[in-house]
Amino acid sequence: MKKLQAFLPKTLLRNADFLQSHNARFSVITNDKHFFLAQDIANQVGIFVDCFLLESIAKNTAPALCFAALNAFEIDEDEIILALPSDHLISNQKAYVECINKALELSAKGFLVTFGIKPDSAHTGYGYIKAKNGIVEQFVEKPNKESAQKYLESKNYFWNSGMFCFKANVFLKELEIHAPELYSACKKAYILSKEQNFFRAEGKDSQKDSKSVDSQILRLLPNVSEEIEEISIDYALMEKSSKVACVEGDFAWNNVGGFEALKKEWQEDSQGNAHKSDLIALDSRNNFVISQKLVATIGVENLAIIDSGDCTLVAPLSQTQRIKEVVNILKTSHLELTQIHNTAHHNNGRKYTQSTTKCHSTIHHKHKL
Repeated sequence: MKKLQAFLPKTLLRNADFLQSHNARFSVITNDKHFFLAQDIANQVGIFVDCFLLESIAKNTAPALCFAALNAFEIDEDEIILALPSDHLISNQKAYVECINKALELSAKGFLVTFGIKPDSAHTGYGYIKAKNGIVEQFVEKPNKESAQKYLESKNYFWNSGMFCFKANVFLKELEIHAPELYSACKKAYILSKEQNFFRAEGKDSQKDSKSVDSQILRLLPNVSEEIEEISIDYALMEKSSKVACVEGDFAWNNVGGFEALKKEWQEDSQGNAHKSDLIALDSRNNFVISQKLVATIGVENLAIIDSGDCTLVAPLSQTQRIKEVVNILKTSHLELTQIHNTAHHNNGRKYTQSTTKCHSTIHHKHKL
């Protein structure tokens, strides 16, 4: 929840100039329980979101991007989609825009474009892309330290950013070829949901003199969403297609998908501890602490100590990417903790209990290149 509040505004604003200069439009794909928060955030930063695609059940990136492509295809089958996770921190805006423009050119030629980030360390928490002369040769799972060091030295491996750019029709054709069952299930869910669960909500468009305009809102029905396979876009399509190109991202990038990455963005005390809580740290170094309560540590190093109010995580920073394993266990032992978060937003502005998930924004580029 807090991640969405912190990073979605940055994602929207980072791409606002692009939106205006390319006659593009924003869509946001998120959990249906995050709709009011996402809408409020967009209104607060003055960004009009043309369409909210709301998932009732999170099914990973392949279904999410398929829904975005189906939505864009209805408007223009050649529409170009720039798909951006909302939990990235990016600096060097000029280099970022240059990479986006390269991706637009390649996608207009029929490529599915991924963004590979030049690694500056032997990071084991990211997947890697092997690419040569702009063509992807291999997607690699999160490696061990030895392999990551080899990738760093080879110059042909890049961190897999999870950012993509493609034509709607190219994406859908490739998905139908390489993952036909997934494509059919997503198309069925999209069509049925649009027939039964499509509506509009008033928003503000700062580009139109702040006049009230309507956002499209499509909530994907849970009964048909259950039939969809939960799978990432890399597994479903990118590893199989021969049309995948890679743009090298020569800009500072941090995928704040784990606490080790998030710690780098926080100010540290004299012992290297990053925290936004009362902390007594005796002989304790390089820890990351989030809690509403006073925390005392003695003789510990390199730990993440995260207290959400209803659950506490203690783990080595280097292993916090394994939190998904914990979530899978909680789904069977304490299901309510994975479904209900302490704080969320409702349309009346009050806060109440609800669930949490990630958010993606997509930019639909209407320009013909």
